[in-house]
Amino acid sequence: MNVHIGVVIVVLIIGHILTFLLLASDISQHALTRFDRAFLWGKASQIAGWSLILCGEFLWPVVLFPAGNALLFCGWGLETLAMLSLRVRVARPHAAFYCLLVGLSLLFLAVPGPDPGRRAFLLCVLQTTMFAPPGAALLFSRFETSALQKTAGVIYALCCVTTLYRGIAALNGTIDVYRPADSPLAALLFGTLLPPLLLLLGGMGYVLIKKEQLSRTLRVFAETDSLTGLSNRRAFFSLAGEYVLRAAAKKEPYSLLMIDIDNFKKINDTHGHAAGDGIIAGLAATLRKSVRETDVACRFGGEEFVVLLAGCDLPEAFRIAERIRATVERSDPASIRHTVSIGIATERGGGTDLDALLRLADDRMYRAKHLGRNRVLTEG
Repeated sequence: MNVHIGVVIVVLIIGHILTFLLLASDISQHALTRFDRAFLWGKASQIAGWSLILCGEFLWPVVLFPAGNALLFCGWGLETLAMLSLRVRVARPHAAFYCLLVGLSLLFLAVPGPDPGRRAFLLCVLQTTMFAPPGAALLFSRFETSALQKTAGVIYALCCVTTLYRGIAALNGTIDVYRPADSPLAALLFGTLLPPLLLLLGGMGYVLIKKEQLSRTLRVFAETDSLTGLSNRRAFFSLAGEYVLRAAAKKEPYSLLMIDIDNFKKINDTHGHAAGDGIIAGLAATLRKSVRETDVACRFGGEEFVVLLAGCDLPEAFRIAERIRATVERSDPASIRHTVSIGIATERGGGTDLDALLRLADDRMYRAKHLGRNRVLTEG
């Protein structure tokens, strides 16, 4: 074994250990899933596999080289299955497919053949088949994707290319699979050293993607009202503030609905807080059905809600608000009749004072209550 290859293997072992420790540290956050555990077992198998291959240069190579490669195949199967789980709902057929690939790989390793180059080619084809599904899933997914996930997909695609090149080179005799140091420099670098280094980077990508997903989940949790599933007050000001600036630049109108449940304290005192929570959740469901994806609906606090209607002038906003009011009036959860009062304020285009518009909508909502409740008010 060439000393440079030995150094690369040491780097691989250290890299896999660091990746293992980075993901294992999430145990303290109780964030590990069964696929995270599969990934950790995969990393442990690869650490052991590369260690056996490194030791095989000095003693028992006939035993340690095949054993090390067998552990590598098991580790790659577990790691790529975990990578696939980042974008695909992994079921038993997926696990069975990877078990089949690993089993065939171990079979080719265990059964000696008359043509080492052909056997190496078939092993490389099996490796490529392992790496292709997570690469495609990460690279071509369009739902909640990120630059980090796309980069990991590119890395796995390159793993497929370099591994397949290694197999073709072994079949043609360009690479000596038993003494790679005797191979030409280009074949040695591209076919022998590059694939495991790319896989190491892909494994690090898994850890980073998991942390990215955890961060996204925590952000959504921090910006979502737990009872209604709508945005909370903090998220509203962030989302609405961004929209207001865009609308002002385009001179687009938009409207705010301030919505409050009538006599809510009396409902709580009479029927209990559980009934009050049910009415709040029901109103949130009505808002989700009544607004578009471009609108922003949030629970502003207590029994008060606010909706930003993107691109809506006053007549259109009134129609939407009236539809919400009528829907609530017709609803009858737990036999508790309730209504809402709604105030509307509209920015006709160019204004960016969101706080002033909120105050105006709030004033009109309270005036609607003073005028008898269960109504929509656009002026006053």
